[in-house]
Amino acid sequence: MQKKLLLVLAGIVASFQLVFSQVVSEKKELALFSLSYYGWDIPQPVLGAVDDAVKDVFVNIGRFSVIGMSYRLDADDVNDFIGHIKRFKEQQLEIPESVRLGEETFTEADFNRITGSFLVVIPTVSFYSNDYNEDDDQYEAELQTGFTFINIETYETVAFLSISTIGSGDTALEAAKDAADYIPLQLAFEVKSVDEFKLKTGVLEITGNRVLLELGKDMGIKVG
Repeated sequence: MQKKLLLVLAGIVASFQLVFSQVVSEKKELALFSLSYYGWDIPQPVLGAVDDAVKDVFVNIGRFSVIGMSYRLDADDVNDFIGHIKRFKEQQLEIPESVRLGEETFTEADFNRITGSFLVVIPTVSFYSNDYNEDDDQYEAELQTGFTFINIETYETVAFLSISTIGSGDTALEAAKDAADYIPLQLAFEVKSVDEFKLKTGVLEITGNRVLLELGKDMGIKVG
């Protein structure tokens, strides 16, 4: 009887240790900028399709409430952007009605939403070409896109992903669209390597083949 009691107590202690030692993810806000293409002659229909598809990637992950921003920041403006956020937050300065950064002017409301989020993602085009291939009688497009991930709480760039895609088509527009279509597929795969996107959950209870988790489908967890 005493041995059984000790085993039960040991099981309870182990359960408490399991629950309280686990680090569990929380749903946070992510501000997603539109794709910056300054210096590159990319068709507007392609840009709109990329913006929508990239947003879907982050929404489908499930662990962030995604705020879509219409602003486009060039890669050279990223450090200035971080500096502005750090200065306003650390010095507790009053944000003006508009904030100028690079080619964009942010409204006070939008800048407040950005500074209040956990992560900011800034996609930029680093290379684009679209040429006619006489041998294949088709246009061939190459698109290189960079994704900068900024942690607003620490004012640091926590990750940078570079994605290169190639497409082809009977017209230059078709080739560009084909290259753009591969961006969300690669992004969905590559983003899993970023620590902030690694889902951390906790096991509350295991009964036979049934596992009860701290988090559910609202954070991207799926059956199986």
